[in-house]
Amino acid sequence: MLFLYFKLIILFLLLSITTVFAEGDGGGGAGGGKCYCDKPIPNIKKTKAILNMHSKWVIDQSQGEQANFSKIDLVKLINVYKINSLIEFRNANFEWACINGIKNFNNWNWDSIFYESNFRYACLMGNKFDKATFEKTNLKNAHFDLSSLKGAKLLECNVSDTSFNGVDLAGAVYEVKPGTIPSLADIARAINLWQLTYESSPQSLVELRNALKIAGFREQERQLTYAIKHNHIKKAGRIERYFNYVFFELTCKWGMLPFRPLLIVAMMIPIFSLIYLIFLIKDSDDGIWRYWPPDRMKIVQTTNERELLKIRKGNSLFYALYFSLLSAFRIGWRDVNVGIWISRFQPREYSLQATGMARFISGLQSLISVYLLALSILTYFGRPFE
Repeated sequence: MLFLYFKLIILFLLLSITTVFAEGDGGGGAGGGKCYCDKPIPNIKKTKAILNMHSKWVIDQSQGEQANFSKIDLVKLINVYKINSLIEFRNANFEWACINGIKNFNNWNWDSIFYESNFRYACLMGNKFDKATFEKTNLKNAHFDLSSLKGAKLLECNVSDTSFNGVDLAGAVYEVKPGTIPSLADIARAINLWQLTYESSPQSLVELRNALKIAGFREQERQLTYAIKHNHIKKAGRIERYFNYVFFELTCKWGMLPFRPLLIVAMMIPIFSLIYLIFLIKDSDDGIWRYWPPDRMKIVQTTNERELLKIRKGNSLFYALYFSLLSAFRIGWRDVNVGIWISRFQPREYSLQATGMARFISGLQSLISVYLLALSILTYFGRPFE
């Protein structure tokens, strides 16, 4: 009986310890959504003394002492004591600290406070950090949930398990400390991930893309591929830049929009049909012909084997659109031809063929369509731009 009581006591102690560590590790971490800014703000005299010792420590770490503002509401501290120069706070320890409610970053000189400072587990939610610079900042397990980082710079920062849930990253420079990956589940829900950029090296973006790829976030992986390629071609020569823009960015945004090529093919059909309609109106010996094969199953004596279609004859407008459809899908190899499969729906046995300039335009449409269809298939099922 005594042994049973002893086991119950041990079990209770283990459960208590596990609960304490779980709360400590998960409360302010990535995606935790909790802020622990419960530490009282030091008075003005103590704050000045802390900053004075900290300034000595920044110059020579063998002297003075690093400022410790952990679990403090920084906005409240600065507002209460009307601190104008935040440069005194650089390199300080802000672990578990809170910065909430900043709506206009330009009115605050926060860049200096972020330089080489420790914001591990910090609560930075709901702020407007547009064009801010985080340089060599320890942001491990911090969370920026629902903040705006438009045009901000993340340079050599430790972003291990950092939460970017719902963060607007439009135009943000992402060159973090190598090997540090933010919370994938949270950054997958970031806004404008495809607008991330880099200044000198795409290494951080490539690492993040590979991590999202392994985790199965295919859409976000495509967005980062676009971000990497888009920024690469901006630094390329004029000819290379124009070539890549026309063939890859305009068509499918480097694989981010794999179905856009199919949409372009569909849009080209009515556009090219208007061009073919000109040949039906123009009085010429070349144009679109309706050809009746001599070995057809049903032969009508009044039907000519070859007939040059003109606008005055029957449904020529329909023929222009139909010929454009066949030209778009005249792809295949030997007997495997999509255009022939489409023609099987015709109630009568004839084929549409072109001569002269109409034949050239038809071939051009077929060539463009083949490229776009192949691009759509490759970008949807594969990763041709990695």
